[in-house]
Amino acid sequence: RASEFLCKGGFFHPARKNCHAPIRAGRQLPDGNGVAPPTVLAIQCFSKSWQNLIATEYNVFTSIIHPHGVIRSLGYIRLSTGFPRSTGAIIFENHWAIWAAMLLLAIAAIWRGINTRQALVRNIGGVILAVTMIWILTATLVVTPHERLVNANDAIISAAAHDDVPAVMRYISHRAIFGQWKYAQIQSGLANRLKAIHITGNIIRSMTVHMQAGQAVTHVVIWTSTRDYGPVITSWRFVWQDHPRPGNWRIREVDLLAINGRRTRPDAVIPLPR
Repeated sequence: RASEFLCKGGFFHPARKNCHAPIRAGRQLPDGNGVAPPTVLAIQCFSKSWQNLIATEYNVFTSIIHPHGVIRSLGYIRLSTGFPRSTGAIIFENHWAIWAAMLLLAIAAIWRGINTRQALVRNIGGVILAVTMIWILTATLVVTPHERLVNANDAIISAAAHDDVPAVMRYISHRAIFGQWKYAQIQSGLANRLKAIHITGNIIRSMTVHMQAGQAVTHVVIWTSTRDYGPVITSWRFVWQDHPRPGNWRIREVDLLAINGRRTRPDAVIPLPR
């Protein structure tokens, strides 16, 4: 009775399928010494159910707190490009060093207040802890235009390293221009060049960002490792436009500025290897 209740009850429903097998009559114990009594079966079912519940809660929790988890992918707060840049950077972007220092200060104050029985010190520590946690949660849920822009640069460069042209094109506006190429030529040209170059990895060596009123310009220097031609250092200029829908930055102009320190023509595209 107890084992049936544990397995069929709504509270342990996530693990119900794991409990049917042990409940069948005549199940041998792992060591082969006789049949498990109902009490043992009930304990086994309870243990499996509880482990499954903990695992489920852990997965949900880690997905929520992860920067690219459930909340950010399905329902994060997208800060407008009209929001003051400096204020957004202070409040809504990540400051792990400051947060770590505040958490250590809060824990130390709470610990000292408890040991010395100083309620004021303990309460100050509690306030610092609460403010820090609220700040971390807010910064996790709110994504600034600068964060989205940096993530877009990382994503497009990583996609190029993996020869993933569709992923690259998701960040290219249909009105984009790359040297002599327009959108359709960009798509076919990238596919041909990436296949010929055989990129094995991309590393961003430096990036500068200039943002204003829904537009941005990034200057990026990339260290590219190739299979057949060794390392190549390229310098790029990306002109971005922020789109309300689908809610991310799109490139409308690409300039290849230099290859291995040598400047290129103003209308240059990615050259084919020789």
